[in-house]
Amino acid sequence: LKEKAEAGEKVVIIGGGQLGVELAEFLGEKNKKVSIVEMLSDIGIGMPSQTRMPLLFSLEDYGVNIFTLTKAEEITESGVVVSQKGKKILIEADTVVLAVGYKGRQEFSESFRGSAPEVYSIGNSVEPGNILDAIRQGFEVAIKI
Repeated sequence: LKEKAEAGEKVVIIGGGQLGVELAEFLGEKNKKVSIVEMLSDIGIGMPSQTRMPLLFSLEDYGVNIFTLTKAEEITESGVVVSQKGKKILIEADTVVLAVGYKGRQEFSESFRGSAPEVYSIGNSVEPGNILDAIRQGFEVAIKI
């Protein structure tokens, strides 16, 4: 059973991958004050440019604050303490979302081993990715069989 959570007015999203960026756009549409904290030098890395670029423009339109090369250090009652260029900064928030780290679900595909003469794994059952990764992997398996 999954319950819905309501975001407050000030939201910090830790993680600037595809999930974090798309969530920031969604919350920006709802007039939330959103900040993204990303350790890498940019957000949305690895996303196809045809979806990434319009998304970045939307984030700018919604006034999303983007902190790159920034590490989340601590979540407090006031928000998120981050370190950026050796300085500690508090980003105020009443809601914090962790959008970091994915793992493949290999145990899912392993549960099918032996149920057919050949079983192939693609997509998130192998490693985290996006729909384009899964389509490419599916195509590569299809041409082998």
